[in-house]
Amino acid sequence: MLCSGTSARAELPSEVIATYVGDGAPMLVRRALGDPEDEKFVQEALNYFLAYYREHKLDNTRLYDARPRALASIRQSRNGQLRKWPCSRTNP
Repeated sequence: MLCSGTSARAELPSEVIATYVGDGAPMLVRRALGDPEDEKFVQEALNYFLAYYREHKLDNTRLYDARPRALASIRQSRNGQLRKWPCSRTNP
C-alpha cells in the first residue's frame, strides 16, 4: 500500500503505470491518484512528486547495453550527431 497523508491505495502494476506516461507530470500524478476532484490534493501530490523526482530521477538510470556499439557506429558515420540535453534535465 502507498500512503499519501490521509488516504492509502494499493500499488499499481507497472503495465498500468506505463499507460500514464506521456502527458506530463500533472496528468501522471492525477491518473495515479484515480483522477480525484480535490484540486488542492492533486497539487500537493504533484509538488511532492516533483520534489522527489528532482532528487531521485537518476537513482535507477543505467546505460543501454548497446551503448559502445552505437557510439562506435556514430563515430564512423560522417553524418552522425550526438545531442546533449540542457543540464537542467539531468542535474538537480
